[in-house]
Amino acid sequence: MLTVHSVTNDQRILDLPHSDYRRGRSGFTNIIPTTTGAAAAVGLVLPQLKGKLDGIAMRVPTITGSVVYLSCQLDKKVTAEEINSAIKKHSSETLAYCEKEIVSSDIIGETHGSIFDSKLTKVMDNNDINVKNKKVLLRVDFNVPIKNNVITDDNRIVAALPTVNYLIDQDAKVILFSHLGRVESEEDKQSASLFPVAKALEKLLGKKVIFIDQTRGSKLESAIDDMNFGDVLLFENTRFEDVPGKKESKNDPELELEMLSQGIDNPTKPLVAILGGAKVSDKIAVIENLIPKSDQILIGGAMAYTFLKAQGINIGSSRVETDKLELATELLKKANGKIVLPIDHAVTAKFEDVKPNYTLDANIPDGSMGLDIGPKTMEKYANILKTAKTVV
Repeated sequence: MLTVHSVTNDQRILDLPHSDYRRGRSGFTNIIPTTTGAAAAVGLVLPQLKGKLDGIAMRVPTITGSVVYLSCQLDKKVTAEEINSAIKKHSSETLAYCEKEIVSSDIIGETHGSIFDSKLTKVMDNNDINVKNKKVLLRVDFNVPIKNNVITDDNRIVAALPTVNYLIDQDAKVILFSHLGRVESEEDKQSASLFPVAKALEKLLGKKVIFIDQTRGSKLESAIDDMNFGDVLLFENTRFEDVPGKKESKNDPELELEMLSQGIDNPTKPLVAILGGAKVSDKIAVIENLIPKSDQILIGGAMAYTFLKAQGINIGSSRVETDKLELATELLKKANGKIVLPIDHAVTAKFEDVKPNYTLDANIPDGSMGLDIGPKTMEKYANILKTAKTVV
C-alpha cells in the first residue's frame, strides 16, 4: 500500500538539521518519502491482516487530505465493476462510496472516515502485461515421454499452445525452455534432447520453431538476436546444465511455496494437502509446515516410494532417495497418521513404455518401477478429498 498525505505539524517549514534527513527537509516545497504506520495499524484492527500489509508514505505540500493506493492479489478473477459493486454494497458512515472525480480539497469537511474512489479501480491480470514486440522468456513443461525419438504423449505440449499462440499474436519473440527426463551423465544427453519436442511443437503451431542445441553461449545469443517478432525459439534441455555440477536442479520452487502458504494461512477445515514430485528432499520444508496445519496429506508421484521403502515395503526398481529414508521415517512419526501413502501403483519396466500395469497392493515387484498412484489409491484419495473444505 502507498499512502500519500498532506504535511503534518512535525514537519519543517524550511530545511533544517534532523536525525532523519528526509524529515529535516521543507514540507512545503518537497514531496517527502517516509515510512508509514498504517499497514501495522490495520493489522491491529483486523488481526486476519496482521503481517500481510506493507507500504510507504509520501508527504506532499497540500492543506489537507490523503490518498491510499492499495494493491492486492485475489483468489479468483474479477472485474472492476464487481469490485466496485461489492464496496458499494458494504459502504457506510465509515467508508463512503464515491463515483465523482474528486481531488483533495473536495474532502474538506467530509465526515466519513474514508472515501472509496470507484473511478480509480483497476483490475490487472497477466494479459494486461504489454508483450507487444518484446522478447519473452517462457518456461514450459515439455517433460514428455519419448521412445525411439517419437513422442508418445504430447498433452503437455498441447497445454502450452494457448500461451504460445497468444505471444505470437502479440508479435513477441517467444523464447521457450524446459527440462526433459533425467540427465545424470553425458550418455543421458543422447536420448534427452528437446529436438523431437521442437518438431512436434512446430507441427502443432503450424509454423517453424527455431531449435538451438545449447542452453547458453554465443550461438543461442545470436539466434535470439536474429529472431523476427512473432518467431518461436526452443533451446536445449535445461537439465543438460546438471552435467556436471547439478546446477539446474538447485532452482528452488519459491513460487510454489508462496502460493502454498496463501492457501493454508486461514483455511476452512478440514484441510487436505496433495504432494507429488520426485524428491522428498525438495519438499521437506513444505511437509513440516503442513503437518500441524493439515488434517491429511496425500502423497503421490515418485516421492511416495521413499516413504514406502522407509516402512519396509518393497518398491522394486522405483526411484528412491536412500539418503532420506531416516528423514522419511521421522516425518511419518511426526505426522502421526496424517500422511497417507499409495495402496497400489501404476508400474512399468521402463519409463518410456506408454501403457503401465497396476499392482494389487502397495508392494512393487522386482524388475518394475513405480510411475504414480494406481486406481485403488485414486479412489481412496478421491473419497478423502470429498470430505475436505480446503485443498492445497
